[in-house]
Amino acid sequence: MQQENTVFTRPLRLGLLVDAESFSGAHAPRMLTRVKQLGRPIIRRAYGDWTTSQLALWKGALHTLAIRPCQQFHYRHGRNASDAALIMDAMEMLHERRVDGLCLASTDSDFTGLAARYQEAGLLVFGFGTSNAAAPFKESGVRCVLLSGHTRRARRVGAMTEASTRPEPQRLAKRLAAQISCSRRDAELYIAGGWVRVDGAVVEEPMARVRDEQAVVLDSQARLEPLVPVTLVWHKPAGQALPEEPFLPDEIAVRWFASGARSQGDRSGVRPLKAHGHKLLPVSPLEVLASGLMVFTQNPGVARKITDASSPLEHEWLVEVQDDPELDDGARREAVLQSLGKALFFDGWAVPAARASWQSERRLRLAIKGTLPGQVAHLAERAGLRLASVRRQRLGRIGLDGLPSGQWRYLAAHERF
Repeated sequence: MQQENTVFTRPLRLGLLVDAESFSGAHAPRMLTRVKQLGRPIIRRAYGDWTTSQLALWKGALHTLAIRPCQQFHYRHGRNASDAALIMDAMEMLHERRVDGLCLASTDSDFTGLAARYQEAGLLVFGFGTSNAAAPFKESGVRCVLLSGHTRRARRVGAMTEASTRPEPQRLAKRLAAQISCSRRDAELYIAGGWVRVDGAVVEEPMARVRDEQAVVLDSQARLEPLVPVTLVWHKPAGQALPEEPFLPDEIAVRWFASGARSQGDRSGVRPLKAHGHKLLPVSPLEVLASGLMVFTQNPGVARKITDASSPLEHEWLVEVQDDPELDDGARREAVLQSLGKALFFDGWAVPAARASWQSERRLRLAIKGTLPGQVAHLAERAGLRLASVRRQRLGRIGLDGLPSGQWRYLAAHERF
């Protein structure tokens, strides 16, 4: 009997998992207060893509309430990585028996199966949400804690976000699927394809939230088609440094590849989408001081073609050299060409010789297969030249072709490197 008293008098160890992308941060203080009344929250986590402005309201609450943010990027449109991460962590807690009960904060019914699994294991499950969102939890037998009332702080924050006096918003893909009677997957493709407007503005994120009073319209010209990986050709300005990351960060892609910087000569026919700025791989990047053609691609096949060491592509360079009286001598200019054309070992590698020619008194053209970073500068130094500028004019069959500095274009479907 004494052992039973110990079990029942010990505060419940609770795991609090929050779907921050569906549960409003305005309710966070009240939610945590209710959780503490139920037991001791030994695990506090909130899941979402914290790089988006959608979760700005949550960021202050995370610090104040000691809730750990769990970052989940949306790697593919329409795939809720945050929900998946939450479920995986919840199942880990279940199997390790780290908690006596689970507190789920969400306005979706997506976690009903997870709640049922906890109850099958004999653990308590508490669902936190608004009165509109609690129905699925009630049906599954979860103990629901409704947060329709507001503390003074929630009312103040809710007034700023207009979230506390209206029904909880729903995901755009869910709203569109119900509106046009299609599958959720088809709705996601329409949205990611830039065919859906919310209150007149194009929205390309299937996970975006919309309210009942907002107008959702599918373009009359909408085509149901999957997103195709794109390749971008960019004229890199001299002095522009590339971030030291495997993929170009989305926020930089938005700036560099803005619609205003797209070349008027782009004849690809590609409709620009926000998805085209995600997961862009810089292939054969240029050094900071160099300018000219750069390629960013989402297509693994294009990346392999450009970087294939067994069949290297030819890089064409235009090199401006600094004034040197000795270059006025014909013999000296010929000696430069001979030096540039010699076999070269660079960074421990035997690299193909350069084909060099003078284009003007101070401009050289170099054609090198599979150029390594720093190779052109090394060739110039070996030939006794001082560089003024270096520009990559062509990569394989793809050239700048009048593309102004700082501008970009799509690689057309018929173009090949």
